[in-house]
Amino acid sequence: MAKGSHLLKLFSMDMNIDTREQLKSKIKKLEEKRAGELIALKAQVQETYEGLKFTNLIKSAFHELTSQQDFKKDSLNTAIGVTSGYVARKAIFGRSRGPLKAMLGAAVQFIVTKLVSNNVDSVRNVSKEVKEEILDEVDPDKHAHRSEKEK
Repeated sequence: MAKGSHLLKLFSMDMNIDTREQLKSKIKKLEEKRAGELIALKAQVQETYEGLKFTNLIKSAFHELTSQQDFKKDSLNTAIGVTSGYVARKAIFGRSRGPLKAMLGAAVQFIVTKLVSNNVDSVRNVSKEVKEEILDEVDPDKHAHRSEKEK
């Protein structure tokens, strides 16, 4: 048995190929299929590579975060908390010259920041009430007139 006919017999068992022409045709189709799959694989590798670039990961993560409504609200709440903590620290301790004062000031800032960040709605309500009380004390007539307009 010749070497070529042995291969022909081997392929013919798996793919129902009876002639050399059918074998050549099948090989050509498989090579074309392989070339198409290779192109698709290269495109997928390129897409994966682009997706894994550090800047693209950061961009997509940032876009995902900023598109969420909760993130915007949480960011605002955190900013309000940090600002409140800083103001409280400066109001209580001023410029901290000693290490003990500096540590206590940092602790006060941390606590106020945490409390305000976690309770922004309550802080807003209390600040509105305090504002109204102050305005009542300063000029009760003007404030009463302004409150009626707001209602």
